[in-house]
Amino acid sequence: MDLLKSAVAGLVLLALAGAPAGPARAEATDAPLAEERVKAAFLYNFAKFVDWTGKDESGSASLLIGVVGDAVTARALEQAVQGKLLGRRPIIVRAINDPRELTTCNLVFLGWLEASRVKPVLEALRGAPVLTIGQAPGFVQMGGMIGLFQDDNKIRFDVNLGAAERAGLKISARLLALARTVLREADGGP
Repeated sequence: MDLLKSAVAGLVLLALAGAPAGPARAEATDAPLAEERVKAAFLYNFAKFVDWTGKDESGSASLLIGVVGDAVTARALEQAVQGKLLGRRPIIVRAINDPRELTTCNLVFLGWLEASRVKPVLEALRGAPVLTIGQAPGFVQMGGMIGLFQDDNKIRFDVNLGAAERAGLKISARLLALARTVLREADGGP
């Protein structure tokens, strides 16, 4: 079992190390693009409709959103949540480059589109009370909790409710009603 954990940790480290700081266009400007601002709004709103029963939500503990592999969306999200609270909790956005930081987050957004980078991170987070959101094709089928995709120039999402429940997260029925597809326990994911 220790060998398996070491192998998964190594894969996660390789995936994070190979992650570009963000798309090439991110270097051209500091202003987030419209699509990234929309993604940031989705991430913020998803956080409002999730109950983290497995994490300490007492008092004013911060809600930590980790962004992996998408610097432009991270900047847009920082701007979107600046000065905002979720209940009494301040929201902190952090770019994640160290796999050991993943489980300290309440929400992790994986900006990669490549399944080969996403799978080891999802494996490392499996069962942890961390809401995983990504945009890789088939993200929820890989075990991610919320998968973003574009449909007719609009961002939409699917939910893997089974993965969220196994992690001790409760997703609001109001959010589930807006999803294109909701996978149940037997429908997919690792």
